[in-house]
Amino acid sequence: MPISSPGRTVPVGQVRRRVLGHRARGLLGGVGTALVMVSGCGAEPPPPGSVAWVDAVCGSIVGYTQVRPPAADPADPAAAVAELLRWTGQTGAALDSALSSMARVGTSPVAGGDALVAQLVDRLGRYRDGFADATAKLADLDPADPDLAGEVNEALAPLQDLGAAPTVDLDAGTALGRAADAATSCRQIRTATT
Repeated sequence: MPISSPGRTVPVGQVRRRVLGHRARGLLGGVGTALVMVSGCGAEPPPPGSVAWVDAVCGSIVGYTQVRPPAADPADPAAAVAELLRWTGQTGAALDSALSSMARVGTSPVAGGDALVAQLVDRLGRYRDGFADATAKLADLDPADPDLAGEVNEALAPLQDLGAAPTVDLDAGTALGRAADAATSCRQIRTATT
């Protein structure tokens, strides 16, 4: 069953790719990149305490990177809606957990860390709110509704309106970049987003 919007018709199977692609580029790719992409190994070791702190920041969002993407079956609209509902609900819960964990990381022992966390908290909060909105709208859908396709598009609209993830210069020459390069959780995110 295709999902239609003004001027567009998208099969339900492509919704997964569109939404997941946006999610991966917007949050996984962007936030993961913001935290772990460095230009190479710095010769100077990271400052004391910085690796553990950055590891806690990255560890806050590892759970989000492990949410299984939706696998909607276009031949079964009710199952497709249920699968999208599962995905948005689990993603929202993972984002809630990420925000709770990030609130406990404390003050950064390295320059630029507090600004990074502030940017991530802002973006993660917006994503969480978007996923909560989409989950609530999907939960209210009637799979027997003849306009289910339009309703699904409307329910997923909050996800399509999310902006790009924050980026931070994590050049290997900076203390923050060296700490992120050495942090285990940051390497997990790097693996999950590449």
